[in-house]
Amino acid sequence: PNDSDDNNEDDNEDDQKFYYGINKEWRKFIAQHNADRLDAGDESLQDLIHHGVPSVLRGYVWRHMVPLDTVTNDAQNFQTRQLQKNGPKNADDETTEEEEEDIYLTMEKDLQRTFPIHATYKTQPSVNALRTLLKRYSVRNQQIGYCQSMNFLGAILLLFMDENEAFRMFCYLIEKVCCLFDTYYYHQTDILGAKIDGFVFNDVLKEYLPELHQHLSNIDGANLHAINHLTFHWFLSLFVNTLSYKSLLCIWDHMICYGDSINIIFRGALNILVLKSNEMLKCSEFYQIHEVLSNKNLMK
Repeated sequence: PNDSDDNNEDDNEDDQKFYYGINKEWRKFIAQHNADRLDAGDESLQDLIHHGVPSVLRGYVWRHMVPLDTVTNDAQNFQTRQLQKNGPKNADDETTEEEEEDIYLTMEKDLQRTFPIHATYKTQPSVNALRTLLKRYSVRNQQIGYCQSMNFLGAILLLFMDENEAFRMFCYLIEKVCCLFDTYYYHQTDILGAKIDGFVFNDVLKEYLPELHQHLSNIDGANLHAINHLTFHWFLSLFVNTLSYKSLLCIWDHMICYGDSINIIFRGALNILVLKSNEMLKCSEFYQIHEVLSNKNLMK
């Protein structure tokens, strides 16, 4: 029987390789739902996603789990809705030519730092596609323009979606996932949305990991702002360049597909601290905490 089980496992691995990594459960599900919008509430789908979305299906699953048809490509329509919601702009709120030039200079610098995500960003066509996406968004939403770390979000999306779908999903992430009360963006100039969620996460840490929270508070040089600084970039980049590629995509699958995005982000951040808590509790200096939570250590 054991030999038979081993043979079955080998057959399954060979079978998945033949179907580009799509196992039998996913093939059966997609065959039954190919023409339909996937239902985020479908328990069988949630179970499949929980165990991992095959890379070749990831773009298909993502675009069917988010109402991208409600996201307009039209910058003018978006700006009109913003005016209706927030009232007319002051003259000081308008983006000047100098500010626009600064945005593009920052963007170009960040484009050259994107390649560690995936080897494709060492090629010019991929960099051009990412540049186009970021520039389109800077025109669409002038309240944000461009903020560092947005290049990482766009880069991940373009790995699995075409340029138009990636742009719509990018809009969804920036304006729905990374935005509080449809008003405070993570990536606006003063990054107020990310700051607010950083303070909330500090309370979450205090409630669920009280020993670690107290330890961090007692370290010389530590305060509320210092603790928030440890996790701040996780929120801005949604863990890109923080976690291993496999762990990152697991969080993104859950974040995009399960509907409760902010809860997934908070749980992801909290789980990192749970995994690293024993090491952090041994630290007596704040720079040691930084080292434990450095990207190179978390991506191991």
